[in-house]
Formats: sequence, C-alpha cells, structure tokens
Amino acid sequence: MVPDVAELPEGEVRRADVAWVEFEAGVVVVRLHDLAACPIILGASAAAIWEALDETEASADLVALIAERYDVEPDVVRDDVILWLEEAEQLGIVSVTA
Repeated sequence: MVPDVAELPEGEVRRADVAWVEFEAGVVVVRLHDLAACPIILGASAAAIWEALDETEASADLVALIAERYDVEPDVVRDDVILWLEEAEQLGIVSVTA
C-alpha cells in the first residue's frame, strides 16, 4: 500500500550536529554528537535524498523532487523516501517534524 501524502511527515532537516562529504559514489555522514559511532555511508539513492534536503524541507516536495530526478511517478518513490527518512531520524542525521 502506498501512503497518502497526508501520511508523510511534515518536514525534515539535516541535524546541525552532523558533518558530511560528498564523493563520486555517494555521501559519508559523521554524527558529531556521537563521535564514537561509525560514519554512515549513503549510496546513490540515499545520497540523492540527502542532497535533495538542500532544496526542500517539505516531505511531499522531497518525494516529488526525487521522483522527478529518477523520472518516475511520486507513488513509485514515496514509500522508499518515507522509510529512508524514518531510518535517518533513528540514526540521528535528520530531524523529522510531524
């Protein structure tokens, strides 16, 4: 089942206490609030979502932006974007607002 846009979190932002570097294959994120934690390596799809956070903070807009970049309908990527945002929040690299 594909969630309705109403089920998307309202917005998300990168946490202020993370640092990252982009490289050819993706993005490496370091949680400055937990320097003992391993860096997080984002592959191509996750890196696309991470980079899209520069352009929008609204989850519905984020889904639309990723869909446009991959030339698919928003329903195709919605579940993956929601799941990624949930996992990224649990990892402490984004803050999601309801």
